Amino acid sequence: MNKGIAVLLLAALALLAVQPLAAQGGTAWTGEYFNNAVLLAPSALVRQDNVIAFNWGSGSPAPNINADEFSIRWGTDVYLPAGTYRFWAQADDSVRVTVDFQFNPLIDTFNQPQRVGQLISQDITLNAGTHHIQVDYRELTGNAYVYVTFANLATNPTGPNFIQPTPPPPVASGTWTAQYFANPNLGGLPSLIQSEANPSHNWGGGSPVVSIPADNFSARWTSTQTLAAGTYRITVRVDDGVRVFVDGVAVIDQWRQATGQTFTSDVTLGAGPHNFMIEYFEAGGDAFLEYNFAPLSAVIPPTPAAPPAGGSWQCAYYNNPNVQGFPAATLVEAGPTHNWGTGAPIAGLPADNFSMRCTSTQTLEGGTYRLSVIADDGVRVIVDGWPTINEWHSASGTPYLASVNLTPGTHNFEVEFYEAGGEAFLTYNFERTGGVSAPANTGATLTIRASRLNVRNQPNANTGAVIARVSRGETYPIVGRTEDSRWWQINIGGTLGWVYGPLTEAVNTGNVPVTSTVERTVTPTGITVTADTALNIRSLPSISGALYGVFPRGATAELVGRSADSGWVQIRYNTIIGWVSRRFVTLSPGADLGRVPVTG
Repeated sequence: MNKGIAVLLLAALALLAVQPLAAQGGTAWTGEYFNNAVLLAPSALVRQDNVIAFNWGSGSPAPNINADEFSIRWGTDVYLPAGTYRFWAQADDSVRVTVDFQFNPLIDTFNQPQRVGQLISQDITLNAGTHHIQVDYRELTGNAYVYVTFANLATNPTGPNFIQPTPPPPVASGTWTAQYFANPNLGGLPSLIQSEANPSHNWGGGSPVVSIPADNFSARWTSTQTLAAGTYRITVRVDDGVRVFVDGVAVIDQWRQATGQTFTSDVTLGAGPHNFMIEYFEAGGDAFLEYNFAPLSAVIPPTPAAPPAGGSWQCAYYNNPNVQGFPAATLVEAGPTHNWGTGAPIAGLPADNFSMRCTSTQTLEGGTYRLSVIADDGVRVIVDGWPTINEWHSASGTPYLASVNLTPGTHNFEVEFYEAGGEAFLTYNFERTGGVSAPANTGATLTIRASRLNVRNQPNANTGAVIARVSRGETYPIVGRTEDSRWWQINIGGTLGWVYGPLTEAVNTGNVPVTSTVERTVTPTGITVTADTALNIRSLPSISGALYGVFPRGATAELVGRSADSGWVQIRYNTIIGWVSRRFVTLSPGADLGRVPVTG
């Protein structure tokens, strides 16, 4: 586009009467920046933008983004009162605005080159509630700018408020501004804003403050740090998800459930002030974030015992049940299996409320392997960074099984254990059960019915890590299923993953084999329960657990476990193993719930 025309258009736009748009107050946009003009993954940059109002001229949005032939996708979820809203957009080259994943965009100039640089508006009537807004932008060549905003017509807006974005006021160097949200998505307005010395916290099973739940909350910390030029190392250990941004660039992006995993990133910075942002979410169970930032020259590499070789393990023992801080001792052992009875694992550690982390690098043949662990109390097994078994709760010798498909080569194993009280033991077994086979050509396919659907590495909404996302209307071949067919294993361009069946439409599934990668054994109790009313069967002893199915009124199921407070019971109903509320079931006559093992 001619630069003179662009200047005239922007000058004319500046003369339009403007007023603040309350609808966008506090809106945070997640922007994915692509080094191509067709929004083709993977993105080269992901960052948070507080407004879509950019004029890059002939330059680029960031050092690692092209000046021409780039594209951006912004998304946000914002609560809006009921009303009619007017959206404005202006771009060089193209812009598209979609509300609530509608099939037809509200504004779309991608196929209208004659509308480059034009100010376009469109109205839409919305119900009160949370709405998803997506903005796609494309730059081909020449000047690059994009402006998008919206307002409730009840406020009598007279024009768009296209103002160049300004960063929030910096906090004092070295301190952090913390925002806490009563949801896991950083959505809406924060419930609490306060200054903190640093973002490191260990809330355990509790919550940051009274107004925030103990599970399913999120937080954002921002700080401006004045630094000397140099290379710095950022280290975070977290349960659950975390993102770290430095000057708007995501240097750590692990927005998924994690169980005390450590992530690092080295960044080279010039002398002067730099903006830091840390985002965190907690899904369930323990909640903590350990953050460390230091010049690389000041980072002292650990000097543990020699790395395990030939299948041996390096085991670290902690004087707490959370596998936190510095270990009291680190030993090279043959394996994680131990039976300490009621004693302590080593001198200097208590007999109760201790923990252990064992790591090993194993060189393996390709194939299917079975993990088997029996623990009193909690245990986690992590294979190549993914939680394959995650049973971090009090238990009395409960067995757990998992199957994993591994390629030939080296693989990293991590076993974590904690002891609460009483007997303490861990039995660990790992064996190969079969070779690697190519995904089956079953002839079955499925079509996505949800607007966006997570693809996971396991058929479990709580322990399965998200490895991809698919969209409504997309179709994929089915290669496997769980025994109850509630999860389908699909092939996405050579990558295998699991999607939740009720959110898809599957056809020709008669020849789909059972390929479930995770299973759990249960201990028979001889007790049955009958539903007093129709109940949801959930993946966790909490209403935040994923929905597995329905336990119909009057139906009977086998009781296989209970929560520590006996407020929830675990049942096996047909092929589903899950949790229902104790309040709404009747136990079989003479049942003693106190003799049922605690399994969650």
